[in-house]
Amino acid sequence: QIPKDPTQRWLRELTAMSQQLQQVHPNVLAKILKQRTLYQNEEIVVIDKPYGLPVHGGPGIKNCIADVLPILAKMLENMKAEPLHLCHRLDKETTGVMVLARSKEAAEKIRLLFKTRQVEKIYWAIVLGDPDPVEGVVEIPIVEKEVQSHQSHYKMTLAPNYRLCPEDGRVVRTRGKRHAERAVTRYRRLAAASACSLLQLQPITG
Repeated sequence: QIPKDPTQRWLRELTAMSQQLQQVHPNVLAKILKQRTLYQNEEIVVIDKPYGLPVHGGPGIKNCIADVLPILAKMLENMKAEPLHLCHRLDKETTGVMVLARSKEAAEKIRLLFKTRQVEKIYWAIVLGDPDPVEGVVEIPIVEKEVQSHQSHYKMTLAPNYRLCPEDGRVVRTRGKRHAERAVTRYRRLAAASACSLLQLQPITG
């Protein structure tokens, strides 16, 4: 049944597109990435990564960006082109600008820029509700935690230092996780409509 709500329809279409990208031939996926090329010169190629497409392979993943880089390089240049190199990664569910390098040397330079935080990262996200205040900083530590599913794996999860007491609503300090890492993000509301807000997010700690 097709949802009546346009946002739910759009989300369903994105999910369907993600599943389709896992079914196509690698040559077709490389062609899709070529069409989504935003910029290129003699050192780099910049693409718009589609939603739901993983950067790296893994269990249950048929197609990923890393696997089609040699094909994409040949489509962009000629049949003798060297494979492109990954410089950074984006999560599977994140869509946006991704930089690829034409050589190992260029890739190392760009990785160093990311590592030393000389690259300014800005994300846009749609969230439920309206943040109060509309601009500020979120600082909640994160920790790697095992997730139980059909195949157990580890992912980064929130490890807040404070929680709300359910009995009286008081703010209570929790015992800090020993291996938790600082995670600081600056946010700013760009727009609001219905029950959602569009936020600009800038990670400070990487």
